[in-house]
Amino acid sequence: PSALICTWPTIERSPVDTGRFRANWNVGIGRVDTSTSNDTDKGGEKTKARILSEVSAYDGTQTSVVISNSLPYAIRLEYGWSKKQAPLGMVRLTVTQFQTFIDKAVREVRTQ
Repeated sequence: PSALICTWPTIERSPVDTGRFRANWNVGIGRVDTSTSNDTDKGGEKTKARILSEVSAYDGTQTSVVISNSLPYAIRLEYGWSKKQAPLGMVRLTVTQFQTFIDKAVREVRTQ
């Protein structure tokens, strides 16, 4: 699903101190997942695996797939709080490239 296409760059662009922010990216199928945890994932691989597993429940009948991070400082990070690691945010950058991600995925499917 296209949710995965945009989720990976968002996770990878997330600034890392302890890795808690990266570990708190969530995908809600038909809803916003506002949960948070104390888990950490500096590299992002555990988070990607968890999201992939959760998105596998998507059957196309739900109205939305929502990517969210509900940590209290998520909005500050999105708007430049991490001047060295993510001065331009994560989600906004990924959204500007969304069509590029979709076009690439379509090309890959067509060559299979």
